[in-house]
Amino acid sequence: MPHQFFGYLIENEKYKSKAVIWFKTHVKGSMPRKSTYKMLVLPTGKIVGTLEGSAIENMMIEMSRYMLTHNYPNLYRIHA
Repeated sequence: MPHQFFGYLIENEKYKSKAVIWFKTHVKGSMPRKSTYKMLVLPTGKIVGTLEGSAIENMMIEMSRYMLTHNYPNLYRIHA
C-alpha cells in the first residue's frame, strides 16, 4: 500500500494537480494497527489509502472534495 500511495502522489505532482493528503498519527484506545494511516484524495475523485473507515473518514473525503473545488491550500488538524 505505501508504494501505491506514493506512486499516485508522484504521478499527481508530475501533472501539477492538486490533491488532499490525510494522515492519522495518533490513536486513542484499541486499533488493529498502530502505524500511521494515510489517505490521498485526488481531483479525479480517486481515493488512495484509508484511515480505516468511519464516519470521520467520510467527512474528510467530503471536506477534501470541497477543498479541491474551492482551492483551499490550508493545513488542518482534526482531533477526534
